[in-house]
Amino acid sequence: MKTTIKGFITHCEGDFQFFSAEMQEYGYATVMPYSIEVEIPDAFDPTAAQVALLEASKQKARADFQARITEIDRQIQSLLAIEHQEASHG
Repeated sequence: MKTTIKGFITHCEGDFQFFSAEMQEYGYATVMPYSIEVEIPDAFDPTAAQVALLEASKQKARADFQARITEIDRQIQSLLAIEHQEASHG
């Protein structure tokens, strides 16, 4: 199956690249719009790659959540230690 990918030839720091969107906000100068026609294999199935991306996203979310829980626990312990010090000095 033939498909056309539309995007933009850009330039940044002596390097030309192709992006599907204009990238001026990231420091790239748009040189010109450009279309690339490619042949996609009929048997192409993106499911495995999409599942892998979702699994990686899930792992990152899990790690971020655990880091936040650890930080909250640290703050709780800090407050309890301060409370304990005040009670023993009072």
